[in-house]
Amino acid sequence: MVKKVVALLLAATVGASMLIGCSKSNEPSGKETTKSETTGTQAQGNETEDIFKDGNISKSGYPIAKEKVKLTMFVETLPLEKKSYAERELVKEAELKTNVEIEWIEAPFGQVEEQINLYFVSGDMPDVFYNSAVPNFSQKIEAKQIVNLSPYLKDYAPNFNMLSEAYPEIKRNITFDDGNIYSYAKYDTGFIEVQEAMDGLYINKVWLDKLNLEIPKTTEDFYNVLKAFKEQDPNGNGKQDEIPFSVEYNSNNFNMRSMYGSFGVLGQLIYDSINEVLNVNDGKVVFAPAQEGFFSALQYYNKLYNDDLLDKESFTQNNAQLLAKAKHEDYILGSFIGWNQDTVVGAERAKDYVLVPALEGPNGDRMWWRANWSPSPRYIVSSNCKNVEAAVRWIDMWSEEGNVLKSAYGPEGSTWERVGEDLYKLNFDKLPEGVSFGELRQSNNLSNMIPQISTPINQPLKGVPDERSTNKKADTEALRPFMPKEIFAFLQQLPKPDDQKNALIENDILNYTKTFVSKALIEGITDEQWAEHLDKLKTLKLDEIMKVKQELYDKYKSVE
Repeated sequence: MVKKVVALLLAATVGASMLIGCSKSNEPSGKETTKSETTGTQAQGNETEDIFKDGNISKSGYPIAKEKVKLTMFVETLPLEKKSYAERELVKEAELKTNVEIEWIEAPFGQVEEQINLYFVSGDMPDVFYNSAVPNFSQKIEAKQIVNLSPYLKDYAPNFNMLSEAYPEIKRNITFDDGNIYSYAKYDTGFIEVQEAMDGLYINKVWLDKLNLEIPKTTEDFYNVLKAFKEQDPNGNGKQDEIPFSVEYNSNNFNMRSMYGSFGVLGQLIYDSINEVLNVNDGKVVFAPAQEGFFSALQYYNKLYNDDLLDKESFTQNNAQLLAKAKHEDYILGSFIGWNQDTVVGAERAKDYVLVPALEGPNGDRMWWRANWSPSPRYIVSSNCKNVEAAVRWIDMWSEEGNVLKSAYGPEGSTWERVGEDLYKLNFDKLPEGVSFGELRQSNNLSNMIPQISTPINQPLKGVPDERSTNKKADTEALRPFMPKEIFAFLQQLPKPDDQKNALIENDILNYTKTFVSKALIEGITDEQWAEHLDKLKTLKLDEIMKVKQELYDKYKSVE
């Protein structure tokens, strides 16, 4: 099987070696040429002028190439895709518009890692890895198998430059600590607008009304409401079977990380990284489990646990078990944390639960966790590409106004249409017989994971939202005032001499802290135990790691 894959890869390489009109190096072309008769309009909309004065590839306007250029692109296909990339209308139109021909090398979803590794081992890479994550990315950068795109982006990506100036995080989150960029970005402010709050605290409004209670505003109010839920039979079945508050502690959207914010700290260790509990206070990076607010939070949630107000199975149950309680025929769940109501209690009961704004803690703290939806690196150009300028201009084209919706959803009229001067809607109600929305979209767009930037600047049309996304957006907007302005982030890293040593220290801190927190939540914690905890963190060299984290954050903020 491997031999067969290698053979296919080598065959694709032969095709890649027959590029037309390629530059002779991986450096941006700066060679002046005589003025061509071919003219085009500048992308920024000024005067018409010779767009090929710097060579075969234009820095703005169309076509991209004066003499036709061919690029090979490796792409991971999705299960619902029923049409090859070469057959898609957008691809055909783009070739006519740009004079850049794409030879697509398609690989089935979930089966690309082995193929990508074989490419790099053999050295016979396609020009571009499109929408594909490259394993061991930093090592391949060090091996000079991946092109530094920074100088090309500067000269051949007008949309990237304009948008990253307005949204500095675009550039920051794809920049490596050597100051260079090795991929295009995927970034969508519309998605962030809805998803910035990945969770919410929801409470049973029917029960509140029955017991003549208000939506809690403070942690003390919340305790008293939960106590009433437990003792006053709000489901009316004559049993004390109510579960006042339940979470799925070891999950992403159903845990307690945001509720620590009532005590001035945020975060919970879920994905085995201490970065999850790093907060930023006025530019200083702090380890949340070493802050006094974290101590107060542990005491508060242990009290809920001891008084049977926090479901004792919260620390061991999986999602199916939580949902079973939420949908129990006797209607037993009083409050929970989740992405929204219906992801936990289902659509029928969702209307009975309302969002609780961030609770105010004993010292006046009101915070809520903010997701770090950083631009992810996509679209990686290999060192085999002899026409990087064309590759950069081609992908930047899809972040141009007018192209964003088409590349994400397919041509206008397929899965979307304009319904007003500044509105569009998705055509769930106008699908061909026997074809799902996902099939139509994924067979006509340029991938759900297209490396593309989408902001109100270059995608001003607003979607007509469905009820679910409208409600989620409203919840996010209600929580946004309580989200921290600064969250921990860092530049992507190339290997360093101290990496292994620091990883071992971090792992020791992580394992110890996870055990400590779990024990404190269930068994409680005294002042003496907290002091011992702080001493233990010093012994584990937390201070040393925090210096590293501060340096990483400072470097991240310095990128412009």
